[in-house]
Amino acid sequence: MFTLWEKNTMTDLMIRGLRKEDVVDYSVDSHPMGNGTQVKFAFVNGWGASVVQFSLDSFAGTSMGSYGANEGKWELAVLKGEEINYNNPVSGADGVIGYLDETEVVPLLVQIAALDPVTPKQIEGE
Repeated sequence: MFTLWEKNTMTDLMIRGLRKEDVVDYSVDSHPMGNGTQVKFAFVNGWGASVVQFSLDSFAGTSMGSYGANEGKWELAVLKGEEINYNNPVSGADGVIGYLDETEVVPLLVQIAALDPVTPKQIEGE
């Protein structure tokens, strides 16, 4: 795991361009579906991000998990509220961007934090 994702590293993220005042919540936990890590961000504008690196138990000899986990890379999902959003200018229709190294993740977080605010109705999907 990169030191960037260890708890209490908001200062490291700020040094890399993420503004503390844009972040409502920041958590680092074990990934709920596999062996690995999930880092979640909630931003003031109603957007968020889930940055994961995990692997699942192999199935029929194949390794499954986040895009790039086998290579030590990260996958980022853009969240609107708590759900992956498939219509945004950062990740587009895919909703996720995989095979990211640490230096590529923070600029994407900065882009998400700068998106136009969403309203509660948009988060609920109305």
